[in-house]
Amino acid sequence: MTTQDRKALLLRAQQIRQEQAKIRESIREGRLDPTSVLIQRNTNNLMGRMRLTYLLMSIKGIGKFKAQKLIASWALSHEVRLEELELEQVIRIAETITKFVAEQNLRREQPKDLP
Repeated sequence: MTTQDRKALLLRAQQIRQEQAKIRESIREGRLDPTSVLIQRNTNNLMGRMRLTYLLMSIKGIGKFKAQKLIASWALSHEVRLEELELEQVIRIAETITKFVAEQNLRREQPKDLP
């Protein structure tokens, strides 16, 4: 591999990381549903190569510890990529994410001055 080839590969890897960061930001801001990223994991290479840990941490209310705890509860590796997940695993993860997001939305909508 020549130096020029290596530079081109490094540049492409950097572009992919930046595009994935934009996806995570869209999830964080609520413009993109995390379950849709799971569904598109096999058709969109950019989403498929994303690690499950990063997808979970892009959801408001889920940090590194909670993401690791969820992944362990599903008996998955913390390094698993979305494209490596099987359909049953995706369904289980999507159900958990949907439930978590719904609970977060309810907490935000509750009036703060209730006893």
